[in-house]
Amino acid sequence: LTHSLTTAPFTPSFRIVGLGILGKAAREGMIDAGMALKISTAINVLCGVQFYFFPDSAIKMYKVSVPVTTLGKKMFGFAGATLIALAAYLNVAAEKGAAAGLAAFTAVTAITCVKFALVDAKDNGVDPMGPSAWAVICAVISYLSYQNM
Repeated sequence: LTHSLTTAPFTPSFRIVGLGILGKAAREGMIDAGMALKISTAINVLCGVQFYFFPDSAIKMYKVSVPVTTLGKKMFGFAGATLIALAAYLNVAAEKGAAAGLAAFTAVTAITCVKFALVDAKDNGVDPMGPSAWAVICAVISYLSYQNM
């Protein structure tokens, strides 16, 4: 499983072209919009998981030619978490509206920031107050968005 996830064709062009084709097919009625949403969600989650859990594969995929620090790899992880948050937004917004989607997006982001602050910050030379503050901001946005559904 690990090997297939880290070598899967989740290149930037796969994601961009794939989602573009999917969107066009949904707009032209060639595929059901609900199915397009499920497929786009899967693509975003799979790409996000790849970046979050296997940053070395993302670094290799982007052909980064300079050494990447542990903190740099964590930033690739944040990019993955953002794709997962995007998938949460798309699904929740489709069912319950944009405010609920924003609540989902910022809740995922808050969780990611809390994890970084508690587990990764000090080992990477980052003051945990920064990601903690961002977690609080995201949690407040999530709560307020949820209240406006």
